[in-house]
Amino acid sequence: MKHTSKNLWKLPVLVCLLGIAACEERADVVPVDADTKPVEVSLCFGFADDSKNEESQWLAVETRAAAFDVKRLRKPVTRGVPAVPTKLYNLEILQYDRNGTYQTGKSYGDVNLGTHLDVTLNVMNDCQLLVVARGNKDAVKTLVGKNLEDTESTKGVKSMDIDASIINQIDPSTADAIDAMPYVLHLEHVNVVTGTDGKAVIQSPEGSYDTRLLLKRLAARLTVSWNYTVSGYELKQVLLQSVPLNYTLVPTADSNGTYPSILDQFHTVEIDMSKGNSYSCWIPANVRGESPAANSDLQRTKANAPKGSSFLNFVAVNTTDPKKKLDYRVYIG
Repeated sequence: MKHTSKNLWKLPVLVCLLGIAACEERADVVPVDADTKPVEVSLCFGFADDSKNEESQWLAVETRAAAFDVKRLRKPVTRGVPAVPTKLYNLEILQYDRNGTYQTGKSYGDVNLGTHLDVTLNVMNDCQLLVVARGNKDAVKTLVGKNLEDTESTKGVKSMDIDASIINQIDPSTADAIDAMPYVLHLEHVNVVTGTDGKAVIQSPEGSYDTRLLLKRLAARLTVSWNYTVSGYELKQVLLQSVPLNYTLVPTADSNGTYPSILDQFHTVEIDMSKGNSYSCWIPANVRGESPAANSDLQRTKANAPKGSSFLNFVAVNTTDPKKKLDYRVYIG
């Protein structure tokens, strides 16, 4: 069998990934010795820009070569349909020590965006905070009282089951459907301190503090469309490969900071081509970093792709000789 591979960039692909909370300097806040004194901290929440439907990321390159023509296409946003939930549904805020041992936490119900919420935390240096809006259909069960890691008797937050069926049923074009989506923010190193004005705040180890905590959508939205017109070949199969199998609130990262761990489970999705030449789905985020070797369009190949990267695989078969195939690989992100 003659099998020719083309590792070139192609197709309009829409991928929504994750963002970073903004910080600013605050000179009148000083760290204090760690203890377990409970304090009230006023927090304000929002959503990261790249967790909104209208703020999307695409293929990293745009090129035309050989049989494939890759273009970034702006996906139209349906007017009148919210890009994010109107509230933080089933909001929970948990505090852990540096080792991930549960310290305190509470369910705050449904919280309006942009409003300040008084949250009870323990004064503590180098602790962890986990903020989770579980959605209005309980895709994520309550986290209160759970450690980050498993214990002998209790499953930890990192290995909790997420109901993917609820996420998969979310139609971004349907009003209020996005309210079922979980949103999460994990602050791995923070200090809960009392400032010189007597007010408690959360502070980074470097001395900055979060003016607004921006939650990230748990699932990434992928949309791909294709138009295959190579003479003498017919597109027979489209596969979405190396997709993380499970959603995790706090993914286990590899030593280089990429996540989920390459040791986690991944799977392949076979796209039903009978439904047309486009496909959309929700998938777990797969952050694999950058590859210095992939410094041009032609170098974005299998050999240079970071290990564990998600990709689309297109298989075309010769119309007169089925033994002849063309195999195209498109890395996403």
